[in-house]
Amino acid sequence: MLHRCEQAHVVLQFVRCERDDADLDGRPFHQQAACAGVAEAHRRWASNVGHDTVGWQAEQFEVSALRGRRISVQELLGPGLSDDPLQNLGAWLESKEHEGFGFAYAFCFPPYGLQSRPGAPLGDAPLETLFADVWRHVLGDPNAQTEIWSWNTEWSPYFDDGREWWGTGLWTVDVDGAAVVVLASATD
Repeated sequence: MLHRCEQAHVVLQFVRCERDDADLDGRPFHQQAACAGVAEAHRRWASNVGHDTVGWQAEQFEVSALRGRRISVQELLGPGLSDDPLQNLGAWLESKEHEGFGFAYAFCFPPYGLQSRPGAPLGDAPLETLFADVWRHVLGDPNAQTEIWSWNTEWSPYFDDGREWWGTGLWTVDVDGAAVVVLASATD
């Protein structure tokens, strides 16, 4: 499913972090997961473009600047969607009123559009199906009881380019005792 996201040009990264209380170093689990998720996303990027990642995390993260807050499903999604996005995603897509940067906007409106194949835009129906699959199977169909955190992005250079152009987001979502880290950052 995440391969389908990549093919469609969804620019979000998803990293699953298992809970390992032995490695917490006094930090809350979701904070540790946010750090590990950014490190893994950078490692993936670097391996795709042939860069060395040795020392990147230790030298460039400013973990002391990492700030987060627990948020609701509505806040994760962003403005315009209800707590059950699978009920009203189609109407939201058609509304053309997509203000604010949340998970739904980042997923549905990457900088260069979504594609079903090179040069062919992804229509609303396939987008709704892909979104629903990710919402249910990657994020575990979050609800009001799900622990969700939103994190600032100024603490890591991973987000530098995105802050200059398209936007950035960093969220952690509790899924079956693990945390799925969702990263949004893209540039031209």
